[in-house]
Amino acid sequence: MCRFISFWHNPDTGDIKVQDLTGHSETAEALGLADKVWREGHYLPDGTVECRVLDTDRKTSKECEDRILSKWPTFIEFWKMCIEKGGVVSGHLDLSDCPGLKSLPENLKVNGPLDLEGCTGLKALPENLKVNRPLYLPDHLKET
Repeated sequence: MCRFISFWHNPDTGDIKVQDLTGHSETAEALGLADKVWREGHYLPDGTVECRVLDTDRKTSKECEDRILSKWPTFIEFWKMCIEKGGVVSGHLDLSDCPGLKSLPENLKVNGPLDLEGCTGLKALPENLKVNRPLYLPDHLKET
């Protein structure tokens, strides 16, 4: 499993490809991505963006990261874009270490457990959240 959110980017064009938000190989296989054009990247819940590039690429990692941050300045904005493009979480998603997370994207699908116990900033869950149980919630969101 890769670091969440896993994506592929094209250093020349800035295009982003997503499918399985927790794995590069699954996405590359599903979308038929060629390593000659596409590079791996991560957008982490703490707001860190990591873009891998090759020495032969015309753009540096920093340039690619800055381009992404200019389009999607927050983790949740990037995550929402990924969900709109059909991105899914193939397995367990552990966001228990994200106290600043305030919302989840609409149409979020997690094909395994979802751990939100440490998400003290989360105010509510999207109505159409789909999770293969178990779902671990912070105390303030647990049903009584």
